[in-house]
Amino acid sequence: MKKVLLSAFAVIAFVAATNAQDFGVKVGANIANLNGDSFDNSDSKFNFTFGVFAEFMLSDKLGLQPELILSGQGAKYDFDDGSGTSIELKQKLSYVNVPVLANVYLGENFYLQGGPYIGFLTNAEANISGSLGVLGGDNKDAFKSTDFGAMLGFGANAGKFNFGMRYQLGLANIAEDVNGVEGDAKNAVIQVNVGFKILDN
Repeated sequence: MKKVLLSAFAVIAFVAATNAQDFGVKVGANIANLNGDSFDNSDSKFNFTFGVFAEFMLSDKLGLQPELILSGQGAKYDFDDGSGTSIELKQKLSYVNVPVLANVYLGENFYLQGGPYIGFLTNAEANISGSLGVLGGDNKDAFKSTDFGAMLGFGANAGKFNFGMRYQLGLANIAEDVNGVEGDAKNAVIQVNVGFKILDN
Protein backbone atom coordinates (compact mmCIF):
# COMPACT_ATOMS: atom_id res chain seq x y z
CA MET A 1 0.00 0.00 0.00
CA LYS A 2 2.79 2.43 0.90
CA LYS A 3 4.59 1.70 -2.38
CA VAL A 4 1.39 2.36 -4.34
CA LEU A 5 0.83 5.68 -2.56
CA LEU A 6 4.44 6.76 -3.05
CA SER A 7 4.22 5.86 -6.74
CA ALA A 8 1.00 7.82 -7.10
CA PHE A 9 2.61 10.76 -5.31
CA ALA A 10 5.58 10.69 -7.70
CA VAL A 11 3.40 10.49 -10.82
CA ILE A 12 1.13 13.33 -9.69
CA ALA A 13 4.13 15.47 -8.79
CA PHE A 14 5.79 14.89 -12.18
CA VAL A 15 2.63 15.51 -14.22
CA ALA A 16 1.72 18.57 -12.21
CA ALA A 17 5.20 20.06 -12.35
CA THR A 18 5.37 19.71 -16.13
CA ASN A 19 1.81 20.75 -17.05
CA ALA A 20 0.24 22.80 -14.26
CA GLN A 21 0.14 26.56 -14.00
CA ASP A 22 0.76 26.23 -10.25
CA PHE A 23 2.34 23.41 -8.26
CA GLY A 24 3.23 23.49 -4.58
CA VAL A 25 3.07 22.09 -1.07
CA LYS A 26 0.61 22.88 1.70
CA VAL A 27 0.29 22.40 5.44
CA GLY A 28 -2.69 22.93 7.64
CA ALA A 29 -4.70 22.21 10.75
CA ASN A 30 -7.77 19.99 11.02
CA ILE A 31 -10.65 20.29 13.46
CA ALA A 32 -12.04 16.80 12.93
CA ASN A 33 -15.06 14.93 14.18
CA LEU A 34 -17.11 11.82 13.46
CA ASN A 35 -20.85 12.03 12.88
CA GLY A 36 -23.28 9.14 13.32
CA ASP A 37 -24.78 6.86 15.95
CA SER A 38 -21.45 5.19 16.73
CA PHE A 39 -20.02 8.56 17.81
CA ASP A 40 -23.11 10.38 19.04
CA ASN A 41 -22.23 13.56 21.01
CA SER A 42 -18.52 13.23 20.21
CA ASP A 43 -16.15 16.21 20.45
CA SER A 44 -13.82 17.62 17.82
CA LYS A 45 -10.18 16.57 17.70
CA PHE A 46 -7.26 18.77 16.56
CA ASN A 47 -4.77 17.36 14.05
CA PHE A 48 -2.53 18.30 11.14
CA THR A 49 -2.53 17.91 7.36
CA PHE A 50 0.22 18.01 4.74
CA GLY A 51 0.41 17.43 1.01
CA VAL A 52 0.89 18.71 -2.53
CA PHE A 53 -1.42 20.50 -4.94
CA ALA A 54 -1.51 21.61 -8.56
CA GLU A 55 -3.77 24.00 -10.41
CA PHE A 56 -4.68 23.85 -14.08
CA MET A 57 -6.42 26.99 -15.37
CA LEU A 58 -9.32 26.08 -17.67
CA SER A 59 -10.23 29.74 -18.23
CA ASP A 60 -9.54 33.12 -16.63
CA LYS A 61 -12.12 32.40 -13.92
CA LEU A 62 -12.00 28.62 -13.53
CA GLY A 63 -9.20 26.39 -12.28
CA LEU A 64 -8.99 22.65 -11.61
CA GLN A 65 -7.00 21.73 -8.48
CA PRO A 66 -6.11 18.08 -7.73
CA GLU A 67 -4.35 17.36 -4.44
CA LEU A 68 -2.69 14.52 -2.56
CA ILE A 69 -3.11 15.13 1.17
CA LEU A 70 -2.01 13.29 4.32
CA SER A 71 -4.82 14.07 6.75
CA GLY A 72 -5.09 13.45 10.49
CA GLN A 73 -8.73 12.97 11.51
CA GLY A 74 -10.87 11.31 14.17
CA ALA A 75 -12.82 12.43 17.26
CA LYS A 76 -12.92 12.50 21.08
CA TYR A 77 -15.71 10.92 23.08
CA ASP A 78 -16.45 11.12 26.81
CA PHE A 79 -18.69 8.56 28.43
CA ASP A 80 -19.55 6.91 31.74
CA ASP A 81 -18.43 3.29 32.24
CA GLY A 82 -21.59 2.56 34.27
CA SER A 83 -19.96 2.97 37.68
CA GLY A 84 -19.79 6.76 37.65
CA THR A 85 -16.25 6.84 36.26
CA SER A 86 -15.63 9.19 33.33
CA ILE A 87 -13.73 7.70 30.39
CA GLU A 88 -12.27 9.57 27.41
CA LEU A 89 -11.83 7.85 24.06
CA LYS A 90 -9.56 9.47 21.49
CA GLN A 91 -10.04 7.92 18.06
CA LYS A 92 -7.18 8.74 15.71
CA LEU A 93 -7.63 8.22 11.98
CA SER A 94 -5.01 8.87 9.30
CA TYR A 95 -5.97 9.19 5.63
CA VAL A 96 -4.44 9.86 2.26
CA ASN A 97 -7.10 12.07 0.68
CA VAL A 98 -7.26 12.79 -3.05
CA PRO A 99 -9.61 15.73 -3.76
CA VAL A 100 -10.26 17.15 -7.23
CA LEU A 101 -11.53 20.67 -6.71
CA ALA A 102 -12.88 23.42 -8.94
CA ASN A 103 -11.66 26.93 -8.13
CA VAL A 104 -14.13 29.63 -9.24
CA TYR A 105 -12.39 33.02 -9.15
CA LEU A 106 -14.47 36.00 -8.00
CA GLY A 107 -11.56 38.38 -8.52
CA GLU A 108 -7.91 38.18 -9.44
CA ASN A 109 -6.87 36.29 -6.31
CA PHE A 110 -9.99 35.25 -4.35
CA TYR A 111 -11.86 32.04 -5.22
CA LEU A 112 -14.58 29.69 -4.07
CA GLN A 113 -13.68 26.01 -4.07
CA GLY A 114 -15.55 22.73 -4.21
CA GLY A 115 -15.45 19.18 -5.47
CA PRO A 116 -15.31 15.48 -4.59
CA TYR A 117 -12.63 13.56 -2.73
CA ILE A 118 -11.71 9.96 -2.05
CA GLY A 119 -9.77 8.94 1.06
CA PHE A 120 -7.67 5.88 1.85
CA LEU A 121 -7.31 4.87 5.51
CA THR A 122 -3.67 4.28 6.45
CA ASN A 123 -3.90 4.04 10.25
CA ALA A 124 -6.47 3.91 13.06
CA GLU A 125 -5.71 4.00 16.77
CA ALA A 126 -7.93 4.25 19.83
CA ASN A 127 -6.62 5.61 23.15
CA ILE A 128 -8.83 5.22 26.22
CA SER A 129 -8.09 7.21 29.39
CA GLY A 130 -9.81 6.20 32.61
CA SER A 131 -9.35 4.74 36.07
CA LEU A 132 -7.07 2.01 34.69
CA GLY A 133 -4.76 4.50 33.00
CA VAL A 134 -4.29 4.80 29.25
CA LEU A 135 -5.29 1.78 27.18
CA GLY A 136 -5.85 1.13 23.52
CA GLY A 137 -3.99 0.49 20.31
CA ASP A 138 -4.55 -0.27 16.67
CA ASN A 139 -8.22 -0.67 15.69
CA LYS A 140 -8.02 -0.32 11.91
CA ASP A 141 -10.30 -3.34 11.53
CA ALA A 142 -13.16 -1.27 12.98
CA PHE A 143 -13.12 1.09 9.98
CA LYS A 144 -13.53 0.70 6.25
CA SER A 145 -10.48 1.24 4.10
CA THR A 146 -11.96 3.98 1.89
CA ASP A 147 -13.93 7.17 2.41
CA PHE A 148 -15.51 9.59 -0.04
CA GLY A 149 -17.37 12.86 0.08
CA ALA A 150 -17.16 16.52 -0.86
CA MET A 151 -15.05 19.54 0.07
CA LEU A 152 -16.36 23.12 0.03
CA GLY A 153 -14.48 26.27 0.92
CA PHE A 154 -12.69 29.39 -0.23
CA GLY A 155 -9.14 30.60 -0.70
CA ALA A 156 -6.91 33.49 -1.69
CA ASN A 157 -3.57 33.81 -3.48
CA ALA A 158 -0.87 36.18 -2.24
CA GLY A 159 2.22 35.93 -4.42
CA LYS A 160 3.88 32.56 -3.87
CA PHE A 161 1.48 31.75 -1.04
CA ASN A 162 -2.17 30.78 -0.88
CA PHE A 163 -4.48 30.53 2.09
CA GLY A 164 -7.64 28.51 2.37
CA MET A 165 -10.40 27.26 4.62
CA ARG A 166 -12.77 24.43 3.76
CA TYR A 167 -15.20 21.87 5.10
CA GLN A 168 -14.77 18.18 4.35
CA LEU A 169 -18.13 16.40 4.38
CA GLY A 170 -17.84 12.63 4.50
CA LEU A 171 -20.67 10.86 2.69
CA ALA A 172 -19.53 7.26 3.27
CA ASN A 173 -20.26 5.21 6.37
CA ILE A 174 -16.70 4.34 7.43
CA ALA A 175 -17.61 2.10 10.40
CA GLU A 176 -17.31 -1.66 9.96
CA ASP A 177 -19.91 -4.04 11.36
CA VAL A 178 -18.98 -5.29 14.85
CA ASN A 179 -20.40 -8.63 15.98
CA GLY A 180 -23.14 -8.37 13.37
CA VAL A 181 -24.12 -4.85 14.43
CA GLU A 182 -23.85 -2.21 11.70
CA GLY A 183 -21.80 0.80 12.75
CA ASP A 184 -22.52 4.39 11.76
CA ALA A 185 -19.76 6.98 11.45
CA LYS A 186 -18.91 9.65 8.87
CA ASN A 187 -15.95 12.00 8.71
CA ALA A 188 -16.46 15.73 9.21
CA VAL A 189 -13.45 18.07 9.07
CA ILE A 190 -12.88 21.82 9.13
CA GLN A 191 -9.49 22.52 7.59
CA VAL A 192 -7.36 25.66 7.51
CA ASN A 193 -4.28 25.53 5.29
CA VAL A 194 -1.46 27.54 3.78
CA GLY A 195 0.28 26.61 0.56
CA PHE A 196 3.57 27.57 -1.06
CA LYS A 197 3.89 27.53 -4.84
CA ILE A 198 7.08 25.85 -6.00
CA LEU A 199 6.01 26.41 -9.61
CA ASP A 200 4.09 29.58 -10.39
CA ASN A 201 3.42 30.32 -14.06
